[in-house]
Amino acid sequence: MKNFHEIKLPYSTRCAILAAVLLVTTCLMILAFVILPDREMLPPPLVSDDHGGGNLSCNIFKGEWVPDPGAPRYTTETCPVIHGHYDCMRYGRPDLGFVRWRWRPEGCELPRFDAARFLRATRGKSMAFVGDSLARNQ
Repeated sequence: MKNFHEIKLPYSTRCAILAAVLLVTTCLMILAFVILPDREMLPPPLVSDDHGGGNLSCNIFKGEWVPDPGAPRYTTETCPVIHGHYDCMRYGRPDLGFVRWRWRPEGCELPRFDAARFLRATRGKSMAFVGDSLARNQ
């Protein structure tokens, strides 16, 4: 069996290691107790047992589009970011059946989007929107 010898570090090296450990610990504590609590947390998901089987899970990626007559209607008159070539009504679509729908995930209900809350939560933060057609569809 090998003998392991205690490594003797010079006093200045031990002080430098201790200072680095204290600095990292202090930074982590500031992050955990000062910076992160200021962020507005999202509410817990609204979970319901709509299927009667005791299933209390919510899969936001599996669900269906359902009519939502109370939803706001966005048109080229009310929403300036809808470009004319995306305006279905301008080009003769006879019905409005495509304008008031919402996504209903399997096993739960999504709360309606709260723009004021979103803006409060993202104020002063950077954000990137990735995609080729964001805000270009009706």
